[in-house]
Amino acid sequence: MSGDPTPHSVLEDVVVTAPLDGVAVVELHGDHDRLTADELETLLRELTLEHPLVVVDVTDARFIDSSFLHSLVNADRHAREADNRFVLQLGTRPAVRKTLEVSGLLEVLTCVSTREDALTPASPRSSTGGL
Repeated sequence: MSGDPTPHSVLEDVVVTAPLDGVAVVELHGDHDRLTADELETLLRELTLEHPLVVVDVTDARFIDSSFLHSLVNADRHAREADNRFVLQLGTRPAVRKTLEVSGLLEVLTCVSTREDALTPASPRSSTGGL
């Protein structure tokens, strides 16, 4: 994996980069629902086991559903089991933010609003204050 953005081979609206050694950033664009859930879950599982830090950036996602939320919860669990970190980077798209708020995941996952915050070594869990 290089530092250059490349679409993941299975998911056309997913771009995986490695901006730093040991870090994988997964940028999600478009819609993420049950149609992409299995492939996304497999990708996130692999990344959370292989990288000390995985950042999932939903800034450019248009829509997410409960199957996507399930994938996030599982990725966070896999990362913790491997003593790795999983961080969700949020944008301001109302539909995505509302889904995350209603689900309660903003209180469970480590959430940040910027890439810089996501790459900070000790992002506290549920750092949603001010998001």
